[in-house]
Amino acid sequence: MKEIEVKILEINKEKIIKRLESLGAKKIFQGEVSGITFRSNNPNWDSENKLLRLRREANKFFLGFKGRTDKKSKAKVREEIEVEIDNFENMLEILKKMGFSQKYRSKKYRISYKLGDSRIEIENDKQFPIFLEVEAPSLKEIEKTVKLLGFRMSDTKNWGYMDLVKYYKHKK
Repeated sequence: MKEIEVKILEINKEKIIKRLESLGAKKIFQGEVSGITFRSNNPNWDSENKLLRLRREANKFFLGFKGRTDKKSKAKVREEIEVEIDNFENMLEILKKMGFSQKYRSKKYRISYKLGDSRIEIENDKQFPIFLEVEAPSLKEIEKTVKLLGFRMSDTKNWGYMDLVKYYKHKK
């Protein structure tokens, strides 16, 4: 499965929520999301920008693989395979025993909406200003959703989470 998404930085959260509600978007999640990204003992993983992530979203747990990112697209495009698991701590222990080690830990507050085929997430991570993420099955759908939300594609970034971390680290 392909993950296709863009980010819009430094948004006005209240204005976006009003806009989403006026468009009939359905709120599908609100709460804390925490994750651990792992590095592999395979040296090719980092050079190929692959990652394994264990994520907690309220009372649900997910293990996800993300493949190489296509940086040539207007959106961030990468292979993504994710499964729901029933025990976060046991999976963490399994990954450690398989030779994976923690690369990065994140914790943020998220509000997620569904609008048509798009998933829109308002992300509040204390490391940087609130941002918006738009994920859809195609670039065309992302462009449509971005426009509906009152933005242009030139307002978007095709970045991953670590790109945000680097950007705001250098901005300080």
